[in-house]
Amino acid sequence: MRDAILIMAAVTLAMTGCLAQPSRELREVSLQSSVIMETGKNPVKVDVELAQNPVDWQRGLMFRESLGENAGMLFIYPQQLDLTFWMKNTVIPLDMIFIDSNFTIIRIHRDVQPCTTNPCPLYYSGGPAQYVLEVNGGFSDQHGIKEGQKVIIND
Repeated sequence: MRDAILIMAAVTLAMTGCLAQPSRELREVSLQSSVIMETGKNPVKVDVELAQNPVDWQRGLMFRESLGENAGMLFIYPQQLDLTFWMKNTVIPLDMIFIDSNFTIIRIHRDVQPCTTNPCPLYYSGGPAQYVLEVNGGFSDQHGIKEGQKVIIND
């Protein structure tokens, strides 16, 4: 059973491009879109860099030493998938917000710390997701972001 779970995790990681060797090249953050989360009180806006292809999905926020206060990275997949993320080569704590194709937050992994073990822990979407928003660790708690809330993605 454990072997079957590990094989499924490896297949999921391979599908999302997370098993390939990362590029160590640091990029400047290019704000290309914004995400607005409806929290029930004040909407929360996050300026995001978009990760829309396997190279971007693989690299994510690896090797970044900081992230702006209301900045993040939005991973966009062509369809809903059961997604698996990890923190390999990520040096800042993150919140991982998994969002389905109806723009509903389905799972939040809060204040995920950089990976210090091998293998790195895996973080699952808990169901089909089409988007993943990564923001600074603690951001969700600070702004009252919860599972079940809606998200608006602006171009």
